[in-house]
Amino acid sequence: DDEDALAAAIDEARRTGVDVTDVEKAATKLEALQALTPEEREARRLEKALAEAKKDAFILVRKDQAEALEELLNGVGPDVNWKAWKDYSGRTLSAYARQLRSTRVQALFEVAPTRARPVAAQEAPAHAEEEAAVAVEHPAPERAAPPPKRQRARQEKPKEQAEAA
Repeated sequence: DDEDALAAAIDEARRTGVDVTDVEKAATKLEALQALTPEEREARRLEKALAEAKKDAFILVRKDQAEALEELLNGVGPDVNWKAWKDYSGRTLSAYARQLRSTRVQALFEVAPTRARPVAAQEAPAHAEEEAAVAVEHPAPERAAPPPKRQRARQEKPKEQAEAA
């Protein structure tokens, strides 16, 4: 567990001559961990488990593994609002699946209201569907690739000639 690992690291740091202030910081952290109540420890454990589940969910969407994703979402508990999970780019699981064209995962999200848990147990806010519809109707413009070097050179020559005149 975290306490044992930190205690071992502190002992090793002292043995190898790590800066005293760094060792003291680690010791303070260890004391704080040891002072946690059982309820606080359980809350930390659940928080870590949810963070891991969230990371795994986005990986499963990327791999288009709908069955495994459904199993994972069923296992996180009914009080967890997994529909609100967002990745580092602010995308929900559903938006990420659409962007990656993960067809099996998209199908899971579409048929899930008739299935066991993933979508049926948690309703998205009414405006979420509207936002998704707007995003589909008006996708962000794609950035055009720069022209090949020959074309760029041709485009730059008239500019240089105009500046010289």
